[in-house]
Amino acid sequence: MKTRSLLLALVASALSSFAIAADSGSALPSQLAAQLQAANVSQEVVNQVTAALQSGDTTALAQIAAANPTLAPSLVSAAAAAHPATAASIAVAVTRAVPAQAAAIASAAAQAVPTQAATIAAAVVVVAPTQAAAVAAAVVTAVPSQSGAITAAVTTVAPTAADSVINAVATATNTSSDTVRSDATANAAAGQAAASTATQAVASTPAVETVTPGPAPETPATTTPNTTPTSPVIDPTVSPSGTNP
Repeated sequence: MKTRSLLLALVASALSSFAIAADSGSALPSQLAAQLQAANVSQEVVNQVTAALQSGDTTALAQIAAANPTLAPSLVSAAAAAHPATAASIAVAVTRAVPAQAAAIASAAAQAVPTQAATIAAAVVVVAPTQAAAVAAAVVTAVPSQSGAITAAVTTVAPTAADSVINAVATATNTSSDTVRSDATANAAAGQAAASTATQAVASTPAVETVTPGPAPETPATTTPNTTPTSPVIDPTVSPSGTNP
């Protein structure tokens, strides 16, 4: 009986996953489809994700990521792969919506479009400067062949974080800080070009406003009018005619 129940559960799960892929026209990568199924999102959300991936609409992607933060890296990966020319803008939009995942977002975009790794890293750092070291290390780990250009680009847009960036990259690549610094210097021109492109990508990517709900408005106190009739106070010293007795 237990075996039969387990088999039925597995079949139901498989059918659910198949339904998501089928309803989305098989447009979703398997990893993202699996995450959507695991998150138990509605078909409406699946349709929104599919449409956003097909169009590359950065605003729509950012809104979906803001509502489903755990999906952010996978969304970026799929969108960047589908629209490599705007990979940096996609990473920027989603990072603005989910800044806590800046490093994972940059890494996902860079893995999808490795030729733009330096630009993607720099663009994400522009909108998340406090995470410069983490972003650089994550992107270098994802695309180690561009370590020098990535480091140069990130230190160009975040010069005050240069030392921490170099140290983070050295740790990620298991090399010395001097080696990383030398590599970045050798790739300075490529890094500056990537930083310039990244800055333009940030400027051209519309910001998505997020509204934080405030406290509920206080309900004004209601007063119940006093409808009890009141009798006039009669002064015994005054006669009905209005003259004193």
